[in-house]
Amino acid sequence: MTASAMIPTAITSDRTEGFRTAAAVLDLGPVQITPLTYPTLVTRRTPRLIRRRDPGSYQVSLTVNGTMRLSQGGRENDFGIGGLTVYGSSQPLVGHPSVFSRAFRTAYGASPQEYRRMCAQRR
Repeated sequence: MTASAMIPTAITSDRTEGFRTAAAVLDLGPVQITPLTYPTLVTRRTPRLIRRRDPGSYQVSLTVNGTMRLSQGGRENDFGIGGLTVYGSSQPLVGHPSVFSRAFRTAYGASPQEYRRMCAQRR
């Protein structure tokens, strides 16, 4: 799901049983919205995954439940419920919980950089 709907990422979890997740994709043309529910995990976007597929997009993440930490480009950001963060698909990143929670819920949006440039040129 994450490779086709969003960007390829490597996901690991120390949960050996009961790993349940839910996801959906709302395709709005050049923009995709993906709500996710998942247990504690670590997600990585490695240079190898970037070389495999980089749509050149911006990802926007809204935290609905839980507290996460995202590290990219030498910066770290903790965000909890209502926290909004923006990151690019072209740089490595690591995301993991900064506070333990049984389940996390986030909504991701993706928009190609090209689409944003076209919108900016129309102004």
